[in-house]
Amino acid sequence: TTTTSIAATNFSAMDVSNGSLRGAEGLVEADSINQQPSAPRRRRCCNCKRRYLCCGGFTLTALVVVLICWGLGLFESSFNRDFDVGLAVTFAKLAGAAYCDEKTLVDWDCGEKCISGVSKPVKVCQGSTTQVLITSFNGRGLVSFEGTKSTLSMFQDLRTWSESTPWEDCNGCEVHSGFLAEWLSLKYCIMDSLNVVGHGRGSSISIMGHSLGAAVATLGTIGLLNQGWTVREFYNYGMPRAGNEQLAEEVESRLKDAALYRITHHMDPIPHVPMEAIGFKHFGHEVFFDTSDNSKFVLCPKAEDQHCAAQYSNLIYDALNVNDHLDYMGVHTGSANCKGSLYPGSVSFKVEEGLSGEPLRQRQQQEQQQLLQKQLDQPEIHRQPSLPATLQVQNRTEPLVI
Repeated sequence: TTTTSIAATNFSAMDVSNGSLRGAEGLVEADSINQQPSAPRRRRCCNCKRRYLCCGGFTLTALVVVLICWGLGLFESSFNRDFDVGLAVTFAKLAGAAYCDEKTLVDWDCGEKCISGVSKPVKVCQGSTTQVLITSFNGRGLVSFEGTKSTLSMFQDLRTWSESTPWEDCNGCEVHSGFLAEWLSLKYCIMDSLNVVGHGRGSSISIMGHSLGAAVATLGTIGLLNQGWTVREFYNYGMPRAGNEQLAEEVESRLKDAALYRITHHMDPIPHVPMEAIGFKHFGHEVFFDTSDNSKFVLCPKAEDQHCAAQYSNLIYDALNVNDHLDYMGVHTGSANCKGSLYPGSVSFKVEEGLSGEPLRQRQQQEQQQLLQKQLDQPEIHRQPSLPATLQVQNRTEPLVI
């Protein structure tokens, strides 16, 4: 018997009745396929006998690379990807609007900070020392917290007198007692006002604040989340540390799906108080502007990053740059440019007196620096040897005035 060989190895049909296979190219006798082809040789992970060491080494190396990249922040996150400078400027204006006179806010006629997109009614809640603006902005509830009327007084108090207290709304959290007292004085009015403006429990809201208002807004954010509101956006500007590390972790955890941005500017002294050394911590998600160019900023997902505001942490030297606290992305986040209001920091003149624009700002800056130097030169301030050399404190027993 003669065996016919064929070149093709892929058979399209079989005919075993005559003991042969019929392929696309010809015939091959059945005897020629009795021998089973040997199983394909299993390819080793690599040329080593101890395969588990070799392949495991590759896996371990890849894991280490991933962890290093994650630690260095090389994987883009929504925090890095979604920050919108234009929206941050808009919310800075609304944070500044909270400083304006109540009547002008209710009428939504407070000057350049009363921007379009706000729908009446506009409600204003008065707390112990600050006020809060509640309204609708582009169809969403908005809560904007006013800061202190005197930036320098707040800085002086925060760097010299800082007492924390447990907060029942946040398990394990210790918060600044003055900030907590202010939030509690505002809480129920804010919740009632959100109902009035059409954004009751279950609604999505945006929250913002500047200076002390940013710290109170942090407590307000947790408080309103606990009461059933959904916070979609939380932008704050020039915020002091509001509480301990547990509070910082709570904010980041509860707002992991929200637009959370803690914005800082150059040598603004307020973000450096109260001191980290006595237990106060920032949350992360910092956006740092080191210049007046809004297109240049640094994103720091983790708190106290030396690439952001933490690089400027000398309290006394930073205090001479209080103007950086009042200007965020070209927006004056205090009460300057509010219709008919006084500028914070014991400035004794009004906008209507004829000053406006750059001359007004220069005069305000000059008076702020003079007031700061006067406070730093007060004789009752002395150094405590047990504290860092950069921290000067007063002997005082009276409660914090904010």
